[in-house]
Amino acid sequence: MQMVRRMSLLKLTSQLECYITPHLTKSKKQKVINNLDYSRKKTYDYDRTSTLFGVPLDLLTKLNGHPLPQQIMAALDYIVSNGAETEGVFRVAGSTKRIKELKRKASTAEEAMSYDGVPIQDVASLVKEYFRDIPGRLFTSRMTEAAVLTCVFMPEELQMQALQHLMLLLPDENRETVFCILGFLHTVSQWSAKTKMDIHNLAVVFAPTLFAIMSPSELPSNGHTSPPNSRKLKGNKKKADYDENAIAISALALMITNIDDLHRVPLDTLMISLHSSSNPLDFTETAHINDIGKDLDGVGDYVSYVEFCMQGMMKEHNSGYKNGWLPVSTPHSCEVSRKKVRDGHQLQLWRGVTEVPASPKDIQQRILRERSMWDDQLVTATTLEELDDRTEVYQYVCATTPSQPNRESVVLRSWLNRDDINIIMATSVRHPKASRGTGVVITELATRYVVESLGPSLSRLTLIVRHDLCGRSVNFYKSHGPWCVSQVCRIRNSFISQSAR
Repeated sequence: MQMVRRMSLLKLTSQLECYITPHLTKSKKQKVINNLDYSRKKTYDYDRTSTLFGVPLDLLTKLNGHPLPQQIMAALDYIVSNGAETEGVFRVAGSTKRIKELKRKASTAEEAMSYDGVPIQDVASLVKEYFRDIPGRLFTSRMTEAAVLTCVFMPEELQMQALQHLMLLLPDENRETVFCILGFLHTVSQWSAKTKMDIHNLAVVFAPTLFAIMSPSELPSNGHTSPPNSRKLKGNKKKADYDENAIAISALALMITNIDDLHRVPLDTLMISLHSSSNPLDFTETAHINDIGKDLDGVGDYVSYVEFCMQGMMKEHNSGYKNGWLPVSTPHSCEVSRKKVRDGHQLQLWRGVTEVPASPKDIQQRILRERSMWDDQLVTATTLEELDDRTEVYQYVCATTPSQPNRESVVLRSWLNRDDINIIMATSVRHPKASRGTGVVITELATRYVVESLGPSLSRLTLIVRHDLCGRSVNFYKSHGPWCVSQVCRIRNSFISQSAR
């Protein structure tokens, strides 16, 4: 992904320089180009007492594993299920009093709340308010400017490709959320015969909400005959002064219309990236089940590989996790730490630890055979092949946010029971019986569980992960890592809920 983003930056920069140079001053042009640098991540101040509205997307990812909160996903689902015949959905405002109460409930709900019986206009207004409150807006100010300039100056036949590159330069959390809301708006636009909200009308409503521009109500009343939010151009030879709001509406309408194409990486960019990478680990490839372990001594198999992993995990556990592990603050009720691995791969190891009111045997059973009890994103799971009495090839599929493909994983996993400690290891492999769906295949470089008995019906559960979700930047894992290892909390809570029942 890192190389793809670099190539996107290079291609978009060259395109913008070609088409905006005649119209902007040298300093302004340079500022636009510099702002495309995706490595310069901006931090935003926010109300730290809030857990939903106005919270940065990277923090929401750390909390939930994805940037779109389940309360907002539930609201979008409710509108899709009930809003097809509501004229003016999103254009007609809901009740201010009811929206305020909805906002309070959504902010305090621990699980996805139900909107049954709530007027569609109230839920639609809640959705708009959520996106409007995202710090820095969904399309950051830097990317808003680039999108507007793209639609003003570039030829129409190049605009879609430029927007594809622009999407790749957005922070991962923003990009995932953008795809979700664009897919949702595309669905809503299909009801336009009854709702009177076609793509253009939806873009008029949502452009000021998603882009870092002023909405008409926010514009100052200063008596200008030209739009107060217009930009002045150098020379004024080919383009008149343009209204940023109007262009943002056009850009959003173009994105909604071409949502399927927007998901794609331009083929030439992808091919150049594949051939330009100097680091073979930029594109992680998993071993075939028949080849696993051969990299150890040239003649090994899965048995030697499993033994190698188990010994490494026991060594790490016996050392007390003191070598290179750095604590990480997290909103989850478990201990989290991270560790750099000196093997040339950019991804770090993440470790989560908590106490679970269950025996090691029961926890092992819950992890191996009862995943649906603690993983609410699980879609399907199956054992492809039993290699021996403690080793198998396992495939599972998990859902993500709406309009995003599922995540698919095929792993070699094995377990070891030794006195008062149980170890489970898993590593991605390729297998001939694996069914290939339409989702994204993730790579589990390492998944290690250690379950240690602390007494009757009490254990310490440790999880170490190193997962490549594919299509993500390194910065994304700083948010996703803590959530990933907070899986130990969900396993723990599944036992607590079971006891309560």
